[in-house]
Amino acid sequence: GQTRSAFAFKINGAAEYQLTPHLFLGGRLTADNSGDFNDAAATVYLRYSFETRKSPVAFPPVTPKPYYSGN
Repeated sequence: GQTRSAFAFKINGAAEYQLTPHLFLGGRLTADNSGDFNDAAATVYLRYSFETRKSPVAFPPVTPKPYYSGN
């Protein structure tokens, strides 16, 4: 016979705040877990815009992608 059990969860989160008309502070959090698999990541960033932004930050914010994300 076989016995199988599973547990899975996934959490994502992103936030960005406009500090000045040109400067933004943001962050991203992810977490995955299922049985033997475990993964977590956190990112904090500063974004500078050469053009003045008067509109609010998009929701959800578009977070920068790392150059290399792995497999």
